[in-house]
Formats: sequence, structure tokens, C-alpha cells
Amino acid sequence: MRLAYYGILLLVVISADFLRLLFVDQPFVDFISWRQADDATIADNFFQGHLNIFLPEISWNGPGPNYVGYEFQLTTYLASLLYHLFGKVDWVGRGISVAFGVWSERSSAVPYSLSCRAVSLWIGPSYRTP
Repeated sequence: MRLAYYGILLLVVISADFLRLLFVDQPFVDFISWRQADDATIADNFFQGHLNIFLPEISWNGPGPNYVGYEFQLTTYLASLLYHLFGKVDWVGRGISVAFGVWSERSSAVPYSLSCRAVSLWIGPSYRTP
């Protein structure tokens, strides 16, 4: 029973990883492309030498500097650093998102396991964890 549970769990996790990698190299043409294009231009501005992560700049038409008030731009900053290795390709930013998604998928198992153990201690030994 326990082996079958872990086998199904492993199949679901590997399937989720595979689905995250579908169309990772597609250009920014889908229905949320405006946000991906904004992130790509911020990464491009970081790549061109404006490496202050606290002042992300976007390429809007008009006199600069065109600072933008988004969230902390860790993924765009990492993408600009990876542009030096792989060149300016679309899959770099999406690959970073996939890596963070896979990491969060793996790390969510630890709090789940701890909470199951805490609940079993609180309720009693009649509560079974998988």
C-alpha cells in the first residue's frame, strides 16, 4: 500500500515537471505575453549594464530613465546573468520560473510531512499518515 502511494506520488510529480517544460521555448505570444515581455525588457536592461536590482528599468517610449514599480526582480536579474552564458533567448526566463516551480514543488513535501506528524501527535495514534 505504502509503495503504491509513493509510486503514484512520484508519477504525479514527474508529470507536473514535464508539463512545466512544455512550450518553454515558445516566444512571448500567448495571452499573458505583456507581463513576460515586460520582464524580458527589464532583464535586457539589466543585461545592458544597468545592474541595480533595486531600480528595475523598462523600455517604454519616452525619455528615460523608465523605472517601474514591480515586485522584487529576482527572476529578471537571474535571467540577465544567464544571458551572458546562453545569449538572449526566450527560454531563459521561463526556465528560471520552471526551476523555482520545481523547487517549491519539492520543498512543499517537508511542511506537509511535518504537519501530518503534528496532527497525529495532537489527535492521537488512531490518525494514520501515508
